[in-house]
Amino acid sequence: MFKEYIIDLCRRHHDIHHRDDEIHFIDLSTDRRNTALAQQMRYPGVFLDRTGYTYRTTGNGLRRYANMTLDIWQHVTDTADYDQIERVIEKCDSILNDFVMMMMTDRRSRKHKFLLGISFDGMQVQEIMNEQNALYGVRASFLLPENQCITDIEERFRIEGTFDQTFTNPFD
Repeated sequence: MFKEYIIDLCRRHHDIHHRDDEIHFIDLSTDRRNTALAQQMRYPGVFLDRTGYTYRTTGNGLRRYANMTLDIWQHVTDTADYDQIERVIEKCDSILNDFVMMMMTDRRSRKHKFLLGISFDGMQVQEIMNEQNALYGVRASFLLPENQCITDIEERFRIEGTFDQTFTNPFD
């Protein structure tokens, strides 16, 4: 659902114009092995990746959040042209700002309920570069709530043999 939402933003953004025949978006979580996509990629390009997950406590339970990165990349013609690199990074930063502001707008309108769990407060952004491929841009890191809350765990453990004074230490 979130992936489709980001693809829609890529299609609608005036600097990206993602289309099926002109690829500007790759989901690294699922498309990592499709090396042909990298050859077809157009820039500016948007890369989405799920890099793991984080637990957060919620009252009596745990909630799981996907660790997400959203990268905006742009190609430069000369990696020694620092003015061009600076302009490209500023452009990528502007696109990322547009994406974040659109997500916040859609969250306020409750148009996409999955956006309600994203905290934009403290979202970390860093400049990124791949000099070998002449790519520069920005990366936003954030947590995306997953559809699972872990609460009733006791049923998954045996009651007998709990660790107390009667527990037999196997190392004695």
